[in-house]
Amino acid sequence: MKLIVLTIALITTCAHTSETMQDGAKYKQALTEAVKSADQIVIMEHSHSDDFRRANIKAPEKNVIYKKASLNAAQTKLLLSDLEKMPGTTKSKFAACIFWPHHTIQFYKKKKLLSSIELCYHCDDSEWSSTKLVPPAKLLPTLSQTLKRLGMSTERNWVALTNRVN
Repeated sequence: MKLIVLTIALITTCAHTSETMQDGAKYKQALTEAVKSADQIVIMEHSHSDDFRRANIKAPEKNVIYKKASLNAAQTKLLLSDLEKMPGTTKSKFAACIFWPHHTIQFYKKKKLLSSIELCYHCDDSEWSSTKLVPPAKLLPTLSQTLKRLGMSTERNWVALTNRVN
């Protein structure tokens, strides 16, 4: 098993070309533009279907939202400042785990959803619907500052929270 994980890690690391090494800076620029152009940014802390499976409970059809916030102008300005300070160095280390996101950031313009980013602090990974670029290495730690300011947590016993739902 360790050999398989090591092999996957080596393949992933070796797969970076000089082109993908620039992804972090391009991603940072695209995300900064998404924040600037959105007229509403919604951040949610929510369940994942795997939480319920692990608790041997039938999962609801939709994720359960534990906390939801629509950023005001001051909060958006702080997020933008955090992103501008974030290094654009492309992420080069990837966990070999299942993507288990519990936070989502949604960008709206005139009440239309433009894109969303799912964040998984369990494996330090993200998926943004707007791009396939490799994100900056410090993306999740940078975004965690905004989550914490909103009273959200990057570490919880997500499985235990399912008991509150049922």
